[in-house]
Formats: sequence, structure tokens, C-alpha cells
Amino acid sequence: MSSHQYVRGMLVKMVQMIMDHPEAVVVETNYSDECTTYVVTVDTRDMQKLVGAGDRNANSLHIIVSAMGMKLGEQMRIEVDGRRR
Repeated sequence: MSSHQYVRGMLVKMVQMIMDHPEAVVVETNYSDECTTYVVTVDTRDMQKLVGAGDRNANSLHIIVSAMGMKLGEQMRIEVDGRRR
């Protein structure tokens, strides 16, 4: 399993844990020369849970993914609802 697959799998599991509709969670991986972006899509009814009050949940996920990227020597970030973190 590659490091990108591992990070993606961890992100999917973390997002599914806080959703009412975990089966609808999709995480796509976009690669560029600058960084790897994980695009998170959830059921529209769960969007508020993903973002959280004051963007807390999305920012927390961003911190975790960024830390994983630093450990791997790469820049990684997430995108939720068309907004980069």
C-alpha cells in the first residue's frame, strides 16, 4: 500500500466516523507538482457535520492530513465543499 493510499484510507475512516450517512463518503486524490489534495465529498445532509461549527472539523482533518504529509516529506491538504484547507 502506498503512502497516498494509506492517508486516503485514514481520511475516509475518520470522516465516516462523524457522518450520519457514512456510506456516502467519497475521497478522491488529486496529484500535482506542488502537493497532493484529498477531495472529500459527503451526503449533502452531512455537510454541516463535516465542516463543523466554525470549520472546526474540517480544520482538524486538515491538521491531521498536513501532519501526515510532513512525516512523509510531502505537502498534503484537503478540499471540502470546493474550499481548500
